[in-house]
Formats: sequence, structure tokens, C-alpha cells
Amino acid sequence: MNINDLYITNYRESGGLPLHSITRLPKEEAYAFAKTLSEKSVSKNDRYANYFNTYYHKRLRTEEWLYDTFVSLKGQPKTHHPIYFTLMESEGLCNFFGNQSKIQILLKNIDSSHISFTPRDSMHLMDI
Repeated sequence: MNINDLYITNYRESGGLPLHSITRLPKEEAYAFAKTLSEKSVSKNDRYANYFNTYYHKRLRTEEWLYDTFVSLKGQPKTHHPIYFTLMESEGLCNFFGNQSKIQILLKNIDSSHISFTPRDSMHLMDI
């Protein structure tokens, strides 16, 4: 495999929109959309149901931490709320979401100043 063959994959909930983030919505819309996602979810962990309030605020804190860190490393993010991907594919995430809803983008088509990587789940990393 060479660098030109590498790609990133974005997985999403059933009913989720491709390349969108719930944290980019105004708070009221985010909560309403979470309710819709919860009703359509086939995921093993319905984070959009009763857990959403905790999840939403933790994700906002994580995204602030990611943004500040990325900027401190001379990154040039286009938004405060990233779209999450994995390098190549993740059978675990595909199983977690319980569907085949995904978008893949060749890594060579993304400017390096617009992308960053963490070695594991960002929300978990912030906790440790």
C-alpha cells in the first residue's frame, strides 16, 4: 500500500446526514435532531436517547480542546466542530452503528493543514 491509497471513513447513525455534525446545529435543533436519531438508531449504544445531554456537553468540551490544540500546532481548521473519521475502515465502528452508512475520502485529496489525527477516540482521550 502507498500513501495514494490511504483514505478516511466517516460513519454515521441511521438517519444521520453525510458529513454533518450535530454540534454544528443550534442547541435546540441539536436536541430535536438527537430525538429523531434516537428513534431511528440501530446502534448498540443509543447516545441520542437519555444520555444525550451528557454526551452533547462532553462533545462540545472535547471539540473546544481539539480546536485549541490543533490551532496551537499551526493547524488551520475551517470549523470549531470537526467531522470525525477513522483512517481506512473500522469493523468495530461499522458494527457499533449497525449499518453501512459511511463516506470515504482519499487522504491525498485533503490539505494537511485541515486535518489532524488522534491515536484513539477524542472524547476518551480528553478524559485521560
